[in-house]
Amino acid sequence: MSAGAKKKCPTWLVYACSSYAALEFLSTEVNLNFVVEKYTDGFKKTYAPVPNEVFYSFANEYLQFLSQADEADAVAVLRDYTFFLINFSSITTPRKRKGLMGGYSWLDPADLAIYDTEDAKKHFQSYIVTRRSGKLKKAPVGWKPSDEDGFDPVATIMEKEIDPLAYLTAE
Repeated sequence: MSAGAKKKCPTWLVYACSSYAALEFLSTEVNLNFVVEKYTDGFKKTYAPVPNEVFYSFANEYLQFLSQADEADAVAVLRDYTFFLINFSSITTPRKRKGLMGGYSWLDPADLAIYDTEDAKKHFQSYIVTRRSGKLKKAPVGWKPSDEDGFDPVATIMEKEIDPLAYLTAE
């Protein structure tokens, strides 16, 4: 790898942002293509490019599954999934946020990241099954990504307002 080559965005972070993009799509009624663009643009500075199609396909899979599963409150499910991904690396394991030197290392670029739609779909489906069993902690009422310590760079991207009028002239 060349010295100037950027490393990849961690897979869990792409899942979390895709979930939040699906939530934004349902909440704002802005076209999903426009929602995912803010993630692609926002991650350019830190990570190797993540194509719009990755965020779009993951978010679309989440939305399709929720539709088929007949979830009563899809927005709450997507918020809980995003919360889970940010805070846990598995059902029982909290996500390790700080490295050995005390700095936040959980958002560091990864050498290897796999962006596979089928894996994203399976991960989300297993989350839904476990969620229904009541074994997962849900997002607190009023939770937003900026509530998380050390998550500011990504939370800023996630919570950035999308101006629907800006896309009226977009092709």
